[in-house]
Amino acid sequence: MTSIETESAPADGSAAWVPSRPSARVVAFAVASVAAAVAFRSLFDLETPRGPGLRGAEAFMFSPSGGSPTIIFGATIWLFVRRWHRFVAAIGQPPQRIAGAVLLAIGSALCGWSYYTSEIPLLLPALSAVMLGSALWLGGFRAARAILLPSLFLLLATPAPPVLLNPILYPVQLATVQSTTWILNHVGLGPALSSGDRILHGRAVFQVIEACSGVRTVQTILMASFLYHDLFFRTRLQSALIIAFSPLIGLVANQIRVLAIVLNPYSKFAAVHTAQGLVMIVVAVFMLAGLDLLLNRLLPASERQRRRRIPSEPVPIPRAAALAVALAALAALTFAIRPWSPPPTTLRSLSTLPPQLDGWQASGLNLDKEFLGTATFSEWVHRRYEKDGHSVDVLIGSDDRIDPRTDFDSPKTVVLESGFTFAADGSVELAGGRKAARYETELRDDRELVYVWSEGTASRGEEIVRALLALDRTPLRREGRSLLIRLNTPIGSDGREAAEARLAAFAALLDPVIPRDGTPAKVSPQ
Repeated sequence: MTSIETESAPADGSAAWVPSRPSARVVAFAVASVAAAVAFRSLFDLETPRGPGLRGAEAFMFSPSGGSPTIIFGATIWLFVRRWHRFVAAIGQPPQRIAGAVLLAIGSALCGWSYYTSEIPLLLPALSAVMLGSALWLGGFRAARAILLPSLFLLLATPAPPVLLNPILYPVQLATVQSTTWILNHVGLGPALSSGDRILHGRAVFQVIEACSGVRTVQTILMASFLYHDLFFRTRLQSALIIAFSPLIGLVANQIRVLAIVLNPYSKFAAVHTAQGLVMIVVAVFMLAGLDLLLNRLLPASERQRRRRIPSEPVPIPRAAALAVALAALAALTFAIRPWSPPPTTLRSLSTLPPQLDGWQASGLNLDKEFLGTATFSEWVHRRYEKDGHSVDVLIGSDDRIDPRTDFDSPKTVVLESGFTFAADGSVELAGGRKAARYETELRDDRELVYVWSEGTASRGEEIVRALLALDRTPLRREGRSLLIRLNTPIGSDGREAAEARLAAFAALLDPVIPRDGTPAKVSPQ
């Protein structure tokens, strides 16, 4: 008779711990999670764009083109954790395979395109699509609804491209200047005067830069309204009203901030300036709470509806395994993709513009980058040509189309410097069949006639699509570069007609020597 050895129970009567193997389903989910983290690893390198002259907390919180990704990533994780139990409960419900597969395909394509173009912000909509597609694949519409808010909230981290910001930023800055001046003069805190983007109050001059325009504050308060909706359950109507009014609250908060900067004698110190902005964000959140209290009184009360709990079902292993394989393939693809690299440049430098033109002698001028802000160039030349006591200033800026954050389609390119006002004055035909927009600018006694035109630019819609998808960082890249040319001359004692003739003659001299080098012949006036 053969003896069999058995493992005896512990003397204290406790059960022995026997390690168990993870199920295939758990392994599939672990593989999918790790693969997604690997595929979207470059999001850790996403930075907040900093405007010229912005640094530290002000750049992090108030740069109009930034998205404060660290804060938004943290809030997204928090929103997802709060919905985790709902998401888990929905897993195993009837899937939406076609919708899920489509979103996964779109997210994967955007992810691969992001690595190919080296445009990290494209990973944000890619991750949002992959999250929703995975939820639809695992648990249908119920799972997708559970993570819809964090998936969409994640998109707020996307930096706003200048091609979208430039047409609106300067008008908003001017509106802020006008409203601040009006308030100061009508509440007995004047006299105050406005001149372009400047406010003259007392003996001080305040410049309303892009960070004070309120665009970023509106985005921050809009983000806060979504978080407020998540923290305090409200009816759909009340939540929609809070979110709808949040941009107005952001503008009001920014207006108070600008007033405080003008009235506070210590605002010239950067730390105080930044602190005032942070305080007003807190004040704006309290204003959201005040609006909520008002809506509580005006709208009929309603009790929170309890969701009917549906027992969760285990996800079929083939479904979980298919998702794991798809995400693992995406992660592997990101390593296999070879990023596009720009071809060697053959464009002449703008600095090759002749320093002498028919007796006109040039000298260099500085460019006020802080004033221009998001209206940037990849290369520029700024000169003053003088002859016989007259002068013509020339600004030529280019966009080589390699960096989607470069765009010069802004009203600021008309303005010579901070403080100038400008008025459109029709258009003028130039040598070579080109057409320029004509403006008059003024600052105190300095009046100037300005011609502005651009070359090699497409329609605004096409430029937006190309910037968002970084199409010029692919084989779809356009040849050459786009140019902005601005000519201006003083309207002196000899009058407007003399200034007009001077600019027209100089434009004819300049046209053949502009370093276009393959820039498309299509001309798009400002």
